[in-house]
Amino acid sequence: MFTDLDETWHARVRNGVLNARQGVAADAQLTVSGPKQALVAAMLQPAAASQLVTSGTLTLDGDAGVLSAYAALLDEVDMNLPIVTP
Repeated sequence: MFTDLDETWHARVRNGVLNARQGVAADAQLTVSGPKQALVAAMLQPAAASQLVTSGTLTLDGDAGVLSAYAALLDEVDMNLPIVTP
């Protein structure tokens, strides 16, 4: 839930693809609430989400283990990866 925009979205991973849709998912295992910027940061780097929860920027309602399971699906990105080399 984007608290700063008063919008509710849900995300689901199926067959290795993350899909986001506006609205509530009736079968949600975890609800994460906070400002859009913080929620996007948690989706892109879920390992850092615990810092956002500890600081009170994000709140969790439900099984927090779902966030850990989601994090396990992602690869860490090396920001210094030379995508194009001469």
